[in-house]
Amino acid sequence: MKNIGYKENNDRQGLNPGLKILVLVFFLLFGWAGLMAESAEELLRAADDIFDIDQMYQKSTMTVVRNGRPQPVQTMESYMLNEGDEAKSLTVFLAPARVKGTAYLTMGDDLWVRFGSTGRVRKLSSSAKKNAAAGSDFSYTDMGEGNKGYTDDYTSRMDGSLVIEGDDCHRIILIPHDDDGYEKVVAYIQKDNLRYRRLELWEDGAHIKTMSLEDYREQDGLVYPYVIRMVSRTRDSETIVETSVLEVNSLRVDAGMFTQSYLRNIR
Repeated sequence: MKNIGYKENNDRQGLNPGLKILVLVFFLLFGWAGLMAESAEELLRAADDIFDIDQMYQKSTMTVVRNGRPQPVQTMESYMLNEGDEAKSLTVFLAPARVKGTAYLTMGDDLWVRFGSTGRVRKLSSSAKKNAAAGSDFSYTDMGEGNKGYTDDYTSRMDGSLVIEGDDCHRIILIPHDDDGYEKVVAYIQKDNLRYRRLELWEDGAHIKTMSLEDYREQDGLVYPYVIRMVSRTRDSETIVETSVLEVNSLRVDAGMFTQSYLRNIR
């Protein structure tokens, strides 16, 4: 009787071996998943540091290559300003003549387009933001989000790693908080410097485009990709944006530029 009483008391005070194993497995599965999620967000935030700029001016060229044939080079200027929690950007096309005066204004989640051919200004709906901009492989959203990262708009989780051209990269799955973003983004962040190397963009369950960030250079303490390449997986097309001038905290940027009235008066 004493032995039985001792065993019953011991079972009440502690966990039997089988239950201990279950608790350990639960911790390993869900506790580790929590740590992985936190690590994914930390990595993403580190990669997003390139977008953490108060104001920036950028001049660049955009070349669309269709069926192996380069189209006329387009020249554009971009102005970016972060005020509090709101990111603002203005992109103005300078050449060739068919796109001159076309401009994109982004303020937070809102996007307006000025059409160079008519001078009309139109605010785009969420669905229209995903259309091609200036005949390129970049969408209006891609063009208008030049000074926004992914951390705040997407939920992230680790999904292994991949070696890209000899560089070991983290593979992170991103799911948007709302319908404004892509259905899914797969981000590859280089392990040794925590920079974006590649972004796979998904819609309707399919990998539709791949964006590569290349030729990182340091400018006024900022390390920035001077070449951004967007490759379509649904047609034989790619678009290359190459930066020629980059000014951090540029005096060319003025808060008055980020208004609809300024957009309408662009020539």
